[in-house]
Amino acid sequence: MKQFNNLTSESGRYFIDILPLNSVYISDTEFICTVQSKNIPFVLYFMKNHTNFQYKVLTTIIGTDYPEKLDRFEISYELLSLKLNNRIRVKTYVNETGSLESIVKVHSSAN
Repeated sequence: MKQFNNLTSESGRYFIDILPLNSVYISDTEFICTVQSKNIPFVLYFMKNHTNFQYKVLTTIIGTDYPEKLDRFEISYELLSLKLNNRIRVKTYVNETGSLESIVKVHSSAN
């Protein structure tokens, strides 16, 4: 079982079982989830308020442009759990005509 701080590959399977995630990647230094853009507010709300995870701090929002891809914009949200003392990155992809729902209601620091 691969362990990332207090998260394990079992935690990743738990995330996939209860959340609408496309994938979960766990390495020695990273825990990354990909999500359909329509599910971002729900997933971030769940990760913030679930008693086992409590990713209460939104530290970073990153937008990256990959012009060669159909869904060319990658948006990454980096969350911090003080309880677990680790970070998770939640990624989604949109094209140039797509949009994302604001997460300000979940994390006021996104404003």
